[in-house]
Amino acid sequence: AITMLIGAGIATVPAIYIMARLDDAMARLVISGLILCLCALLFSGWRIKRPVGDGGHVLAGMVSGTANSAGVGGLPIAGFMAAQPIPPAVFRATMIVFLTGIDMMALPVMAMNGLVGPDLGVGILFALPIIGAGVWVGSLYFERIPQNRFRQGIIVLMTLLAVANIARLVL
Repeated sequence: AITMLIGAGIATVPAIYIMARLDDAMARLVISGLILCLCALLFSGWRIKRPVGDGGHVLAGMVSGTANSAGVGGLPIAGFMAAQPIPPAVFRATMIVFLTGIDMMALPVMAMNGLVGPDLGVGILFALPIIGAGVWVGSLYFERIPQNRFRQGIIVLMTLLAVANIARLVL
């Protein structure tokens, strides 16, 4: 997660600076469309055959950091990880650490660009129990899903999130 967070850190400041001056809805639409294409590729059985080194992880983090400026930073990194032979427990733990880290990096940059206001603290207070409940419920399902079906479940979830994002923007 550290090398991916380094990549996200490199991309976060310029991506949010640019996104604060552009239409984020169009960026979300494009990113979600690309995620759907990645999901189709992953559903076909494609996988990364060789181990990905630090450079690949930094690059994946940069893509995710850029996408995070439009609010969809988790999908590219989930796709990157789903394409690799990563054990489910490592996948889940890495996603929790990475998503927390990328959001913690993005918040001050968003504040500097006027994208968040003083009501953010109240939102965080309301969100923390929901996030905790989500992690807990996720752990219950995680323990029940056969390891060989985990990757398929991740791809289905990514597809549903990308479609929901597109539907929200189009409708």
